[in-house]
Amino acid sequence: MSALTTSGPISAADIEAHRLFNEAHALEAAGDFDAAFRTFERANRLKRSTLRPQDLARMADEKAARNLELYGEAYIRASEGKGHPSTAPVFVIGMPRSGSTLIEQILIAHPEVWGLGECNALMPLVAKGPPAEARLAGAAYLDSLRQLGWRNTRRVVDKSLMNFAAVGLLHAMFPRATIIHSVREPLDTCLSIWRRHFASGNDTSYDLEDIADDYVRYRKVMAAWEKLLPGRVCEVVHEDLVADPEGQMKRLVAATGMSWNRSCLRFYEARRTVRDGAAEQARTPVNRHGVARWKRYEEHLAPLIDRLGPFARLS
Repeated sequence: MSALTTSGPISAADIEAHRLFNEAHALEAAGDFDAAFRTFERANRLKRSTLRPQDLARMADEKAARNLELYGEAYIRASEGKGHPSTAPVFVIGMPRSGSTLIEQILIAHPEVWGLGECNALMPLVAKGPPAEARLAGAAYLDSLRQLGWRNTRRVVDKSLMNFAAVGLLHAMFPRATIIHSVREPLDTCLSIWRRHFASGNDTSYDLEDIADDYVRYRKVMAAWEKLLPGRVCEVVHEDLVADPEGQMKRLVAATGMSWNRSCLRFYEARRTVRDGAAEQARTPVNRHGVARWKRYEEHLAPLIDRLGPFARLS
């Protein structure tokens, strides 16, 4: 259950959609998964009817192709040795609802780490195209983080997930920075997005086939970056973190170049503000509540599984 907040006027349809989302979550908590799924369907249909029709898939495909061209092999090669030397940034990237907030909370429980959530500090700096001077762009980015509240700790986490589309740029600007890729079981990721009423944006999140298209596009983009920059991105799989919390936490902290601190184990006690839909999870110990949730709805998910095709599983 959650309160309805938006950045603009709230319509009657939005209020009703939000009520339906809450009703669906209540049915799910009661174990009535068929009724919950039907209610999630009604909520998503209603929410989708409030959005302006546009060819989002085509625009997203074009943007993905453009980013791979702008920040791809030629840009990476031209920027080699010209980036900012700072090791401070820790970029957490991936899909929404992939376990990224848990990763951020674990990191910012470390006394040498500051967290800024989904601050979107990068995009204004590159709105006009790839920066010609990667080092200067890096300096401008760090200044923007300070303006957003970074207190000059050794590391600062930027959890702007959509930065996955610009890994080549992140590497060029900060060749010594850490890039963490938050990964979760595909069906759980997609279902969790569909079960969520977002405050704003995320216009492709109210149809399972649209979500599947977004997911496939994201996986293809990440595969392209891995081919260009093998081993550059540290992948953290949510299910592995749940199965072996301390081991995976130590691996995560080591990826940032810091020494282990046991306060990370008690991340849920950290006095930091969580601003996204995973706030409740971030305030509780690691648990299996969301693992394999998709199996409860398996008989309803054939269209999603078909649309995901070979990307319906991590391996």
